[in-house]
Amino acid sequence: MGTKLKVMLLWVALGFALVLTLGLSFFVYASSNENLNLSGSLAYEPSINVVKYYWGEMDNPSGNEEGSYYNQHVKLFSNNTFEAQIATEQGDIYMIMIIRGDAIPTSEETFQYTATYCYGYQRENGEVVMEIEWNEGEEVPEGMEFASMLNELHIRENVAFFGDYPPMFENSYTPSGSALPIAAYMRDGSGRDNIFYNCSGQETISQIESDGRLFLFLDAYNDDGDFRNLGQFTYGISFTVIKLDGVGATGNTVVSLGYHTAEVSFEYNSQTYTMTVDFVTTSEK
Repeated sequence: MGTKLKVMLLWVALGFALVLTLGLSFFVYASSNENLNLSGSLAYEPSINVVKYYWGEMDNPSGNEEGSYYNQHVKLFSNNTFEAQIATEQGDIYMIMIIRGDAIPTSEETFQYTATYCYGYQRENGEVVMEIEWNEGEEVPEGMEFASMLNELHIRENVAFFGDYPPMFENSYTPSGSALPIAAYMRDGSGRDNIFYNCSGQETISQIESDGRLFLFLDAYNDDGDFRNLGQFTYGISFTVIKLDGVGATGNTVVSLGYHTAEVSFEYNSQTYTMTVDFVTTSEK
C-alpha cells in the first residue's frame, strides 16, 4: 500500500474516531442532564415586509438656491407599523426627521396612524446644531421642527401626505392625469392639520362643518416646478357629513373627542363626490 494512501486512511480513521467521541460525549451529557430538552418543533417567523411605499421630492424648494431640495418617504409594513422620513436642504442648512409608529386599521381602507418615535437633527455648515429624539409618552421637545406632523400621516389607497405638505403617490401608481379627487381629509379651518382643537366632545357635526374644510388630493402630478411623484391638491370649503364612524349622521349628531372617520359628500368642478375622510377632535392644544 502506498504511503500517500496510508496517510489518507489514517486521517479518515482519526476523523471518524473524533466524530464518534463527540457523539458519545453528547449522549452521556444529555443522559445525565435533566434540564436538556431535545423535543420541540421548528417554527418559522416570517420577515416584516414593506407592503406600501410612497415618495416624493422637489428641487430648489426655496426657488432660488441651486442644490437645495425637499424629499419625503413613507413605508407601511406588514406588521401594521410605518416609517416616514422628511429631509430638506437649503444652502448650508440640512434637516432630517424620521418618524415611526403604529398603523391601526379602522376600516378596510382607513388607518389611524399614531407616532411612537421620532428622531431628527439640523446641520449647518457641516456641523450639527440641533438634535432631538422623542418617544411616545414624552413631551415634545421645545423647538422641535415638524412637531405637529407626528400624528398627521394620511394614507388613502394610492396616496399619502402629512397635513397639507406636498402629497405623494405610491411607488407603483401612475396618476391618470384627470385631476379628479381620489382622497381627502377634514382639517381645522384655523390650522394646517386634521386636528380640531379646543373641543369639549359635545360639538355637533354642523359646528364641525362650519369650522372645517376639505383637503382634496387629485389624481394628477403637480407640474408646477421640479416635482417628482408629487400630486396636485386643492381645498373645498363646502361638504356634508353623511356618516360618522360608520353610523348615519345629521347636523345635530354630537362629535365626541378622539379620532373619527366620516363619509362626506362634496362638490368639485360641478361634480358630486363621496369619500371617507378622517379628523381628530381634542381638548388639548
